[in-house]
Formats: sequence, structure tokens, C-alpha cells
Amino acid sequence: MSEKTYKSRRSIEGIVSLFTNFKNQKTREAEQLKSALYNVGLLLLLGAFALVILILLPFIRPLAFGVLFGAVLFPAKKKLASSINKWIDKIEKNDVPVIISIASIPFNALEKLGEVIILFIFTHIKIILGGTGSIILLKILHSILPKKILTYVVDIVLWQHSLFEYIVSTFNTLLLLLIIISFIISLYLLWNNSTSSLFTIVGQLLWIVIIAYGCSFFGPFQIPAFVTIMVYAFLAMMYDETTYNELVARLRKIFRKEANIIEQLEQDEKGEEEEEILATSTTPLANSNELLQKTKSHLSEMKSKLQLNVQSDQKSSKKDEEELESNWYFQILFYACAATILFKHLWIVAFCVIPVIFYSIIAICKALGLWNYIEAMLKDPIDKIKEWVIQRRDALMPIFLPGMIQLNKKVRGMFCRLMKSYVDDISSCVMIVFLILAVIFISVFSFAQIYSEAITVVQLTGDLVNRTLAVRPELVDMLPINMQSMNDVIDNAYQYSRTTIEEHLDSFLNNTDKEQAIKFKTQILSLWDRLIQRYMDQYTGNEVAGPRVTSESVFDTIDEIFTSSGLTFTSIFAWAKNNLSLMKEIGDSIWIVLRTNLTLLFSIITTSFGVLISSGHFMLAILFNSVIFFTTLYYLLQSSKDRYTPIAVNSNSAMQLRILEALESSVSSVLIATLKLSIFHGLFTFVTHSIFGAHVVYLPAFLAGVLAAAPFLETYWCSIPAFLDLWLTQNHFYLGVALVLIHFIVPPNFNVIIHSEIKGSGHPYLTALSIAGGIYLLGLEGAIIGPLLLCLLIVLFEFTISLTSSSPLNTFTQQTSNEESASPMSLLLNENPFLKNA
Repeated sequence: MSEKTYKSRRSIEGIVSLFTNFKNQKTREAEQLKSALYNVGLLLLLGAFALVILILLPFIRPLAFGVLFGAVLFPAKKKLASSINKWIDKIEKNDVPVIISIASIPFNALEKLGEVIILFIFTHIKIILGGTGSIILLKILHSILPKKILTYVVDIVLWQHSLFEYIVSTFNTLLLLLIIISFIISLYLLWNNSTSSLFTIVGQLLWIVIIAYGCSFFGPFQIPAFVTIMVYAFLAMMYDETTYNELVARLRKIFRKEANIIEQLEQDEKGEEEEEILATSTTPLANSNELLQKTKSHLSEMKSKLQLNVQSDQKSSKKDEEELESNWYFQILFYACAATILFKHLWIVAFCVIPVIFYSIIAICKALGLWNYIEAMLKDPIDKIKEWVIQRRDALMPIFLPGMIQLNKKVRGMFCRLMKSYVDDISSCVMIVFLILAVIFISVFSFAQIYSEAITVVQLTGDLVNRTLAVRPELVDMLPINMQSMNDVIDNAYQYSRTTIEEHLDSFLNNTDKEQAIKFKTQILSLWDRLIQRYMDQYTGNEVAGPRVTSESVFDTIDEIFTSSGLTFTSIFAWAKNNLSLMKEIGDSIWIVLRTNLTLLFSIITTSFGVLISSGHFMLAILFNSVIFFTTLYYLLQSSKDRYTPIAVNSNSAMQLRILEALESSVSSVLIATLKLSIFHGLFTFVTHSIFGAHVVYLPAFLAGVLAAAPFLETYWCSIPAFLDLWLTQNHFYLGVALVLIHFIVPPNFNVIIHSEIKGSGHPYLTALSIAGGIYLLGLEGAIIGPLLLCLLIVLFEFTISLTSSSPLNTFTQQTSNEESASPMSLLLNENPFLKNA
């Protein structure tokens, strides 16, 4: 019986093992099939991604620029959309006709502008009054004070220098030792409470004597060393007083904190005693609640570890944004820029007075209650007029007026609903139109200023060459005799062209009357002289003394040629008729040349046609790229509600949201940093060049803004034209040197600050290298694409490090396994002291 049961058991085990092996083999095959499907899906995904890249490759530049410009314009579009929504809500609330609301927009904008100006003035009243007062005081001192006061100031400085020199050179070693020994003996013998203040003063004077003796060993630098040490000691004394007051205040706070801490400890001890008393009456079910709380805490820890720890919390990020060091630089720069523009264009101040007066009148009327008084005063007459009109409404008003009023209400409601549904479209179109107008205005203004200043730069180059040749005469010997300056080159060109014209006129008027020919030749040469003089007067201005040639005098000379010299249209026709054979011979010779060079003519025509075709293709490419750019920009702005569309990706995973937030902050910080660099360098160059009075302002500012975004060169090279202008044209060499030094010191420090503010880019040196490498590989776009790729790489690197370094699942399982290993009874014994003692 046992043998049969054994065999039956073995057969059953064989069948079970067969089924388990088949099941395991099936699961392995299923896993292999899943992995194969995953690999195929990944390959298909990569292939589709590559195909999409190849398809969009011709349009990648306009698409990329559309995304970048959309990121810049999105905050302004969001504010504009919210303003339009508020305006529509105001129309619905106040029941105002749409036409009146649209007509009142300029007045509301004027009132808002006045409010902004007044708030700015009141919030910055100290800075405005201080800056205005300083400028007026300097202007008064410069215009009123005589030069004798400056000589008095120089005399006082020289007297102080001689006094310090006498003090330093008076004391020798023997005299200093006698003074110190006598002071110590008197301090030992005569010190008491009544003489302590006197000894304190004498002791400080003794230290001054010791410092003066020590500075006597510095040779020619003894006076500057003595003054520097004394100023530094005075500053240290002032700092010591402030630190002493701060120390006393901190000690008081510490004692208060200690008293509060002692009170809190006493209250905590009482609370713990009460909890222990209450704990005796609790049931063992409290332990299960504690276990649930522990598991919840472990789950929360696991959740927090799974999140990507790339950036800090929102509070810390907001705090960092508020405490950016670059904001302080920008604040000072904007103040200086506004003051410079207002000082150069005072009409802006007069224009700003209009909205300020308008807003002030409205605010005063509201504050004094004038509107309510006028409304109460006009209420009775208006009610009487309404009553009189209502009684006679059939005779005074048209029949369709009530229906029109009802229809206007429905139209207003439809208009408000339609506007609310198209708020994003309207705000997007407004931002695109604003971008186009801004680009056109800035381009026209920049090209006009750059053209005028480029001519000034050419003149400065000529002056530099002349100054160099004057200072270095050995260079003059290397040039031809008549080309020893730029003016000589211009004079030579003028004389050569005048001689050529005179020779051609002599050969042309060979067979005519000599007196008439000489008169005509003189008039032609005088016309040439006037044209050259008129052209030169446009650029010399009032710097050269002497008569000026106007455009009216040039036209008078032309009229004189056609009238007084007898050269009329009839004489020209008569000359052509008499010389018809000569003109025919000239035409035949030209035709022979053209006939023998038909291939050359055909090649010229085909080349010209090819240039037209290529330029047309270029224009079509620009037009096509512009359409793609504006279409992309419109759809991105229109579809962006609370967040920018390329970043607002819906995801339920906290990890993915954290990655997206990190990428968003990195990309936005790169774009904002590039914009900050360009704006700061451009405005800083504009302010410094305007303050120093250079004639070349806009061209260096434009170049500085471009070089800040795409750093081929450092921006201090842009101050070289202004330096040449101040040195050669205005004879202010030291001002030019000061301008170059300011540009050499200030902007590089600001670059380091901005690069350090880019989140997720590592060290500022890496950011600079990414900018340079991006420009080297991709051109101007690489200045933005390089830091973006660097930020993406660092974010992904930190993501992988955070996943591999810490495994929250393992830590959680280890903690929970220790708890699960203990039995429930042991947990209850350990947690409940009464059961444990029992």
C-alpha cells in the first residue's frame, strides 16, 4: 500500500513539475517577447524622431526663434490678456456702451500713466531730489564761482601736505623714546579718575606720533602712507562704534531668547507630565495608530526622495530672485539712463507734466468730494429735465429708440462674450504687432544713428592718421610727396579731377569761339569747385572759419551756365546738327565694339539675370521663414494660458513635474541672462558716452549689446571710437582714458554676476565656454543654444545621480522589515509600560 502511494505521489510530483516548467518557460518567453517589443518600439520611436528632425530641419531656425521670442513675450501677453478681461468685466458691471468704453481708453491710459509717474516720484523722492540738487549745485558752482576759489582750495591742500610733511619729518628715534618714557612714567604716577580723560587724549596723540615716525621710512611715499593710515584708522573707529552698538543689541536679544526658551522648557515639562498621566488611560489601539503614522511618514520620505532635487523650494527660489545682485546694478543703471535722457531731452519732462496734472485733478476732486457735490447740485435739474422729456418722449424721441436700446444691450453682451473667447488671440496679435513696430522703429533709428556716426568714425580715423604722421615724422618720409596727410590725399584727388575736366573741355571746345569757350570753361570749373566745397561743408560744420557754399548758390551757378553763356537747348541742337557725321562715326565705332563682344554682352545679361533670380530666391526664403516664425509665435502665445505651452506638459508624476520645473528655470534663466547682458552693456555704454560728451554714442552702444550676447570681443573695445573722439576732436585726453578704464573695470565684473545667476549651468566659466563654443559651431544662435544645452546636460546628470546614489525603496524596506520582524505582542509590550511591567 505504501509503495502504491509512493508511486502515485511521484507521478503527481512529475505532473506538477512538468506544469511548473511549462509555466516558467512560458513566462520566460513572455518576458523575452516583451523586451523584444520594447526594443522594437524604441527603435521605431528613434526612427520617427529622426524623420521628424529631417522633415523640420529646413524650418528649425524660424521654429527655434519663434519658441525663444514666445518665451520672452509670454509674460507681457499674459498681463495684457488679464487687463483686457478686467476691462470687459468693467463694461459688463457698469453697463456702459461699448463705443463710450473704447473712446475712454486714451483718457484711462493717461490717468494710469499719471498715477505711475506720481507713484514713482513719491517712492524715489530722495534719489530724485538728491540727484537734481547735485546737478543744479554743480552747474551753479561751475558757472558762478570764480577761479580764485579753486586756487584757494589748491593752496589749502598744499598747506596740509606741508603740515603732514613737517609732522612726519620732525620726530626721530631719540625724541620718540623720550616722549614714550615720559608718558609711561607720568601715567604711572599721575593716573586717577580726574586725569583719565586727559591721558586718553595724550595717548591717542602719542599713537599719531608713532604712526608718523613709522611712515618716515617710506621715503617719497611717506605722506600718502600717513594720510592713508589715518583715514583707515578713522573708518575703523567709526566701524568699532557701530559694531559695539550692534553687539549690545544682539546680547539683549540673546538674553530675551534664553528667557523665552526657559519658559518654553518649563511649559513642555508640564505638558509631558500631563501626557504621561493621560497615557495611562489610553487603550492599546493607540499603538496601531502610531504604526500607521510611521508607515505614512516612510511613504512621504520615499515620495520626497523620488522627486528630483535639482533646485530648492519655491520660497528659497523667490528669495533668491528678490536678492539677485544684478538687480542692484540695473537699478542704478536705469536711474542714470533716465537722468541722462531727461537732461538731453527736456521736452519729455514737459510731456510727463500732462498726465500728472490730469491725474492730480481727478485725485483732488475725489479727495475733496467735488464729484459728489457736482452730482448732488445737478441732480434736481437733471430730474426735472428727465421728467419733462419722459412726458413728451413720443414727440421728442424716435419710435425705434427703445428697441435700439434693447438691441444695444444684446450687442454689448455678445461683444463681451466674443471678446472673452478671443482674448488670447487679440493679445497675441497685439504682441506680434508691437514686436514688428518695435523692430522697425529700432532698426530705422539705429541705422540712421549708425550711418551718421560711421561718418564721424571715418573722420576720426583721418584725424588719427594726421596726428600720427605729425607726431612720427619718419612715417611721413615713407609716403609720396603729395600724400603726407589725409587732407593731402583729398586735395590731390580734387586737383586731378579738376585738371581732367579742364582738359576735356579744352578738347571739346577747340573749334568754338575762344571768349565763349573760356567763359563756359570757367563756369563749369566754378560749378565743380562749389560742389566740392558744398560736400565738404556738410561734415566740417562750424569748425572751419570762412564762407559757406549753400545749395542755392550751386543751383544759381547751373542757371548761369544755361543762360549767360549762351548754352541753350537750341544751341545744343545746332551743335548736334553740325556734328552729325562725327556722332555717326562714334555710333558706328560703338556698334563694332558691341558686335565683336556679343558673347561678353550675353554673359553680362545672363549674370545680371542670375543675380536677380538668386536675390529673388533669397527674398522668398526670408518671406517664407518670416511667415513660419510669426505663425509659430502666434500659435504658441495663443495656446499659452497660465504657463508657456512648450513647458506646460501635463504629467501626473511628481518626478516628471520636477524635471520640467528644473528645465523651465534653466532655460528661462539662460534667456533672461542673455537679455540682461545685452541690455546692461548697451545702456551702460550709452550712459557713459553721453555723460562724457562723446559724439559717437549709438554705434558703440549697439556693438556693445551685440558683443555682450555673442562675445566675439570684450565690450570695452567699443569705447575706442569715443576715446579717439575725446582725444583728437575735443582735446580731452584724460576724459578718454577715464572712459576706457571705466569700461575695462565695470562690465567684466557684471558678466561674472550674471553668469553665476544662471540656474543649473554649473560654474560661470562653463557658461562662458558654452557661449564661445556655441558661437564657434552654430554662429550667433550658438550664444543662446550653447548654454541651453549645457543646462539640459547638467539637469539630466543631476537626475541620474539622484536616482543612483539614493534608493528610497531599499531604505524603506529595511526600515519596515525591522518592524515586521517583531511580533505584534512584542510591540505591544515595548510600547505599553503597564503590560511590560506585568
